[in-house]
Amino acid sequence: MKRLILLITTGVFCTIINAQEKTVSLENQTVETLIKSGNYSHVRDFSDGLVVVETKGEKPKYGALDHSGKQVIPFKYDDISDFFEGIARVELHQKFGAINKKGKVIVPIMYDSMSDFQENMAIISLNNKFGATDRNGKIIIPLKYDTLGPFENGTAKALINGKWIFIDPQGKIAE
Repeated sequence: MKRLILLITTGVFCTIINAQEKTVSLENQTVETLIKSGNYSHVRDFSDGLVVVETKGEKPKYGALDHSGKQVIPFKYDDISDFFEGIARVELHQKFGAINKKGKVIVPIMYDSMSDFQENMAIISLNNKFGATDRNGKIIIPLKYDTLGPFENGTAKALINGKWIFIDPQGKIAE
């Protein structure tokens, strides 16, 4: 009987896909093994070297494990996005912020909403006003807009005092 095994390399990590057994393994740690352990109700795919998992129970919490299965991010968050370029958006008590891959809070968990990072910034809102933060948690566009769209090609559409404008990443009106 022939077995089909595909080997896909991405950077340092190697993904082995066994077509017959339909399992995916990353450095001897399988998502399937994590699910079968019975400790988690939801296991995402690895992103940026970490896998986000949700605990079982009445009040499930999210955390993250590395490729060896070691807990890297504590299971205390209500949600964690996938990691991208070393950063993940987190939710805790209906507030949003961001952490790095070591679990350090880099954007304070205090905002009513927060987008993923695009063009090195994330759109944030607090008390129905929108602005933007950089990857270090520094406010780069003040929270003064009624609506602020995502940045694309260096500009974003914003609503302020009933007027639509386009702004640049420094919050200045774009021509």
